[in-house]
Amino acid sequence: LRTLYSSKKLIIIVTLAFSLLAFIYATQKEAVYQSTVILEVGSYDLINGEKELVEPVSSLIKKLKINQISQQLDELNFNSIEDYFLEINYTSPSPEFNENLINEAIRFTQKSHAETLDKIVNSFSEKIVTIDNQVEFIKNSIKKQRESQKLNALNAIKTIDIKIPALEFKL
Repeated sequence: LRTLYSSKKLIIIVTLAFSLLAFIYATQKEAVYQSTVILEVGSYDLINGEKELVEPVSSLIKKLKINQISQQLDELNFNSIEDYFLEINYTSPSPEFNENLINEAIRFTQKSHAETLDKIVNSFSEKIVTIDNQVEFIKNSIKKQRESQKLNALNAIKTIDIKIPALEFKL
């Protein structure tokens, strides 16, 4: 205790010096903000009751990276979580810039999903139209067959009607 007490000036000076250095470092260093968002990749129900992802997370990450490169943006970090969620991270000195950049990535994802869903809907619509056309063709074929069968039956009846007087004469 005597040694500590006799060195109190040295301890106070060293403590103040390090405190001053820490204060200078803290005031000179720019603040860094990290933003993270986790997006659930959309899905839709199939006819058999299963759910299908609008697009795989890996494909979405590739599209986002291509979009990022085309816009010459600083690097966003993308991670796939359990193949159903997309995590986007960004670090910068401005929280507003982080928010804007991540919101842009979200808008890009929404636009990409909307385009993919439109393709899926159009594909199903085309299949439905094809099936409707096939059903109509079958209906028309059956209708023509029935008409043909009616004509054949009427012709057979006419033939019999024509033969009846000859048969009566023979009788």
